[in-house]
Amino acid sequence: MKKLQAYFRTENDAETASISLKQLRVSNVIVDEIPQQSRENIVLVPAANVGSGTAAAGVVPPAAGKNKLTMSKDKNKAFQYILECDVEETDYEAAKEKLEQNDAYMEQKE
Repeated sequence: MKKLQAYFRTENDAETASISLKQLRVSNVIVDEIPQQSRENIVLVPAANVGSGTAAAGVVPPAAGKNKLTMSKDKNKAFQYILECDVEETDYEAAKEKLEQNDAYMEQKE
């Protein structure tokens, strides 16, 4: 099993993504609101840019850096909900694709 965490701007987006994952072998699916103090300084990338297995996958382009992909201080644009789940390794790429289709963002791993 692999863990996935995805961030969403609205609860509706997170719940829609959660429903789409039910077609796959996932467990422990949780949608929760992110506490206000935790919403700052998290660097996120679109789920489409998060890779598995290659060195360059999931790397934030330098031009995007702090302006484009960080969480916005504007409450209307901030990521307020998180979806967490465990995914069977064979369904991991399909799960990321479903999250991408639902406008998910994922934390940039350093």
